[in-house]
Amino acid sequence: MRVLLLGGTGEVGHHIANGLVERGHEVTVLTRGRDRRGFALDRRVRCVQADKNDAAAFEQAAVPLKSEVIIDTVPSDVSIRTVHGLFAGKIRHYIHCGSTGVYAPLQYIPGDEAHPWNPRPGDFFAACALRDQLALRLHGGDFPVTILRPTMIIGPGALPVDNLGGRGAWFLQDLAASRPLELPEDGDALVQVGLNADLAQAFVLAAEQPDRAIGEIFNISCARAVTLRDYLGFFKEAMGSTSALAPTPVETILANHREDGRADDYWLRFLCLHMCYDLTKVRERLGYHPPHDLRAGVRLVVEWAKQTNRF
Repeated sequence: MRVLLLGGTGEVGHHIANGLVERGHEVTVLTRGRDRRGFALDRRVRCVQADKNDAAAFEQAAVPLKSEVIIDTVPSDVSIRTVHGLFAGKIRHYIHCGSTGVYAPLQYIPGDEAHPWNPRPGDFFAACALRDQLALRLHGGDFPVTILRPTMIIGPGALPVDNLGGRGAWFLQDLAASRPLELPEDGDALVQVGLNADLAQAFVLAAEQPDRAIGEIFNISCARAVTLRDYLGFFKEAMGSTSALAPTPVETILANHREDGRADDYWLRFLCLHMCYDLTKVRERLGYHPPHDLRAGVRLVVEWAKQTNRF
């Protein structure tokens, strides 16, 4: 199977590329050549340089590849329309990455793919929802679409989501020093986190099973949600930290960090919403069973952080 991967040098994308070539597929990554994060691609992955949002450059680089499947891990309105314009009727499958953030705030738990998704205008995830809606409108016999929606992502290669909803370098440093951490509200909000390598497996499975994936939306993550308190507790455990977790109202946290910028109003409040999703559909239709639970994923992140001198 010939696969063109957009966003293939990123945190999840490079795992998708490597996973596909390991299973014998021919993979080309389209890249602008600007990613300096250093995620390692298998030597069998081919790279071509072009900006997917530049239609002429994209056409020149991508059309000669005669790809059968296109996967976009960071879609934009422009890239969706460009892919459709160039490849409708010429590819077997377009796989599009969205986000479970479009469901927030959840109206029931666990949220499934039938949950309403219509974020308020101006909300961060409203743009994501519009991109999903565009892909679904273009879906049809000559442009078969699948949407995969990851939850919050962690994994080696990127700083983890911290106790205030950002990805601050100070988070692991404070844990290493056993400094106290603010726990938003009571810490009982549910969080469901996907390990980057595990999430990539869902894209590989969807690409290999078009008859079971086309026309569908799938939520992907680790197997179950935990409380924010437990999420932070896993990091404490992995690092041998004795940091106290101090329940603190959101407004107090925002006031405490008005000067240092550690707390962003939007992401802090988002962290206090429940994130809890039902993976039944992706398990049953695609056979997706993420091999790592959250505790194991946290250990991998901490090991990476230690090796790269992040704390």
